[in-house]
Amino acid sequence: MRSQQVREDFVVPFLKQKQKDIDDILSNILKGGWEGWFQVELAMYMLTYLKFKGSFSREQTYYPNSGSNYDMMVEPNRGTKIYFEIKTQKGLNDSTTAYRLEKDIDKLLRLESSFKMKNVFVAFAITKLSNQKEYDEFMKMARSANYGPRLFAYDLHGNRLKNINKNRLTLLWFKLD
Repeated sequence: MRSQQVREDFVVPFLKQKQKDIDDILSNILKGGWEGWFQVELAMYMLTYLKFKGSFSREQTYYPNSGSNYDMMVEPNRGTKIYFEIKTQKGLNDSTTAYRLEKDIDKLLRLESSFKMKNVFVAFAITKLSNQKEYDEFMKMARSANYGPRLFAYDLHGNRLKNINKNRLTLLWFKLD
C-alpha cells in the first residue's frame, strides 16, 4: 500500500462524510484543537464503513530511541503498518497548521531508512486556507525545505488543486513514498 492509496481509500472518503462536522468545529472555534477527535473518528470510519480488520494506536513512539511519537498508527491483520502524522487547523484564525505540518514532515524524514522502507507513512493537514496568498506562502515554505515537489493540495473529493477557494476545506498532503 502506498500513501496515494491511503489518501484515496481512507482519508478522502472519510473527509467527505465528515465535512459538515469539520465545518461546524471550525466555525465554533473549538479551543485546543480537534486532532484527537479526527483520529478516533477516522479509526471508527475504517472499522464501520470500510470493514477494516486490524488494530489502531495513538501518540506512541515510532520505535525505541527514535525520540519521536506518531499521531496514529494502523496495523492491518495482513499487510504493512501505516503511520499517520495529522495536523488540524485549531480555529478559523489559526495560521500555524502549515508550520506544524512542516515539523511533522521533518520528523518523518529523520526516521531510520530501514524503518521507513518497511512501513507506509502519511503526513497531511486539514485546513481552511483563507486566501491564495496564504496557499502560495505555504507552497513557498515547502519548496524552501526541499520537499515541495512532494506536497500537494486536494479538495475533499480528492481533486488536486492549483488554486485555493477562500474558506474551502483543503487537504494538504505530503507524499513520502
